[in-house]
Amino acid sequence: MTKWTTPAAALLTTGILALGLTACGGDDGSGSKAKDKGKSSAGKKDVANKAGAGSGSSGGAAGSGQPKSIRKGDSGTKVKCVQRAVNTFNKPQIVADGSFGSKTVSAVKLFQGNNGQSKDGVVGPKTGRRMEMLMEDRKKANLDNPQAVKRYATWLNDCKSLIPN
Repeated sequence: MTKWTTPAAALLTTGILALGLTACGGDDGSGSKAKDKGKSSAGKKDVANKAGAGSGSSGGAAGSGQPKSIRKGDSGTKVKCVQRAVNTFNKPQIVADGSFGSKTVSAVKLFQGNNGQSKDGVVGPKTGRRMEMLMEDRKKANLDNPQAVKRYATWLNDCKSLIPN
């Protein structure tokens, strides 16, 4: 039997939450089963990769509790989070496909340049903190627009734990 370590448990929890799953037994209390009832195990077998862990070089440092920098060659949910963030603040926008390629590098550099940061095209703690702060600011500034608040709150909920900060 494998012994669970704190970093492993945290990684698993992040993956479960990123997929919108809970630790509940599948009954939402309304008498109907949870929406995942019809899914096969094949759809759930890659939980860690869907959470952005273990793909590319940025799966998270063991024991640090902090995601590693996100850079060219990485893929997964964490990259989609970066792409969604730069699309919020940049024109032109890029496709949020979860693949950190040259267009994402350029978009990150543009974001960094527009925010007074060195333009290296890597999402490290400074860039991640800035993305998070701007999303929080936009959420607060749009309290009269429920759709906008939901969009920023969704990014914060889905992505905050995957972006270095």
